[in-house]
Amino acid sequence: MIKPILTIKIEAVTGIALVVFVAVFLGIIMFSKINDLNNYVDFLNSENYREDILLLSRREINRIEKWIKNNDLNKYGDPADSFYIGGTPLFNEATGETMSRFDYIAKQHPDRPWR
Repeated sequence: MIKPILTIKIEAVTGIALVVFVAVFLGIIMFSKINDLNNYVDFLNSENYREDILLLSRREINRIEKWIKNNDLNKYGDPADSFYIGGTPLFNEATGETMSRFDYIAKQHPDRPWR
């Protein structure tokens, strides 16, 4: 059976439209991801990025917890009777920056006494 010419043209137009739609959709997704990556690189190059963030292993965190307990320290690794303005040493009221508890402990004790 022979298809009418009109049907062939409609199928071709539909196929082309589908290919164009998929190409535009994938292009938008790729542009979005590239834009996200560029924004992340800009953030890493900005003054707001803190290079002083430490990466501690789960093993080292467990050692810190054990060291705190064995030495009767507060949860920040300081003497148990320590007092902090604002209630925590993790928040800098002047800059509005916060840090993790373990980053604070590691910075306060660069000699790593828990090892």
